Amino acid sequence: MRMPKAARFLAAAGVATLLPVAFASDAHAATSVGIYALYNNSTGKCADLPNFGWNPADTPVTQYTCTLGSGDNQMWDMQQTRTVNGLALFQFVNVKSGYCLDLPDYGAVPAGTRLSTYACSTDPAADNQEWYLNDVTLDGGYEIINYQDNLCLDVAGLARFGTDRADDLPLTVYTCYTTADGYDDHIWRFLN
Repeated sequence: MRMPKAARFLAAAGVATLLPVAFASDAHAATSVGIYALYNNSTGKCADLPNFGWNPADTPVTQYTCTLGSGDNQMWDMQQTRTVNGLALFQFVNVKSGYCLDLPDYGAVPAGTRLSTYACSTDPAADNQEWYLNDVTLDGGYEIINYQDNLCLDVAGLARFGTDRADDLPLTVYTCYTTADGYDDHIWRFLN
């Protein structure tokens, strides 16, 4: 049997354990599974913070032309925080700022809410900085889904109209799949 493309990528990157199956621990200590750029399959751009250096808390997260490596601030430390009912949960910590990919406040937020960075919670269960993955092998990547509201990591605009392609568009959360837009621009890959 041929391994799906996304699984091959993760296996080659040494992070096959990212697939949300067979996690036995409920520990709350964050464990790094690797440092990656979050690459959007639809737009061909990466999750980014402004400029090239350190950014303060509440910095908006946007997409920008990918620059892999330490020269920019597009690298994110993917840290497993805990497992709930067999589902692995992760925080994404920006390598340069040390802040987590974050939604405002602490609970569920409405679709269209913009993401920023903020100090990583010491109690991930009490915040909305945790994400889980849904393997979408047909598109060669993953939906990155917020655990608090079950909305997907999204680029503002719509793929079917091409309004999601520009640099500096904000990252938001949005309904993961709709009959009108399919997966839209919600499929991400992990590049290093």
